[in-house]
Amino acid sequence: VGGGVYCNKALVTFSNNSVIDNEVITPSIITNVGAGGLLVSNCPNGSIISNNLFRNNSSDSWCGALNVSGFSGNTQLITIKNNLFIENEADEWGGALGIVDYNAMLVNNVFSHNTAKWGGVGYIDKTNVTPGVHNAWLINNTFSYNEASVLCGAFDFKDSNPLIMNS
Repeated sequence: VGGGVYCNKALVTFSNNSVIDNEVITPSIITNVGAGGLLVSNCPNGSIISNNLFRNNSSDSWCGALNVSGFSGNTQLITIKNNLFIENEADEWGGALGIVDYNAMLVNNVFSHNTAKWGGVGYIDKTNVTPGVHNAWLINNTFSYNEASVLCGAFDFKDSNPLIMNS
């Protein structure tokens, strides 16, 4: 399910790494999952992904470089900051990343030349969103030359309340 690294139910500090040229090929019995580089699942509040290079990772399903997934009603926050996401690809959603049922703070990341069908940069989906309350904060990120063949060259937000500033 994770082409490079898989972290499940653990406090994650993933910093100063190069995650390059990984690929995940999802078995036909599993759908709507995957991460070519790093998969973080059901981790506690306070996990951090920072100062990494994610380059040329791919998934035949979701999330070319990074997938953060929780469970319905999850209130945990993950911080994703100061990373480079370059030339990652997903056949379906989230060329660089996907975040499902997590609150996420994305700060000072660079997303360039990532591709997918939906959300060339990423896909963010949060069930049980409280109206008027943000669940995704995108602050001071750079998006360039990302592409989606169907919808949203940058982010595809589903059932989310994002706050996007200076990006």
